[in-house]
Amino acid sequence: MQPLTRDQVGLHIDADQQTLYSMVADVTRTPEWSPEVVACRWIDGATGPAVGARFRARNKLRWFAWPNSPVVVTADPGASSPSHVRNAAAASWSGDTASSRLRPAPPSSSPTR
Repeated sequence: MQPLTRDQVGLHIDADQQTLYSMVADVTRTPEWSPEVVACRWIDGATGPAVGARFRARNKLRWFAWPNSPVVVTADPGASSPSHVRNAAAASWSGDTASSRLRPAPPSSSPTR
């Protein structure tokens, strides 16, 4: 079996880029949308998304729970990739990193739901 090295999920959200960025950039709201993330808070003096800012996430999948301390590597509300975090916790035990990124697409005439 080959290891998963890349994955992608797409979802159409009918909102302008600034609204969407505001929602995703506020990591404290992540538990509202993720079934695995049970809590998120900014750490090390960070109060919002900025390059180098860190946050603590608590994750849970069935009986397995783990902490995570991602680092924001890009934060530009006007960019096509408004928020990008690197999973520092995964790198410490597996040598791998995971990233999440939001890529707004132009509206289409037939959105996928």
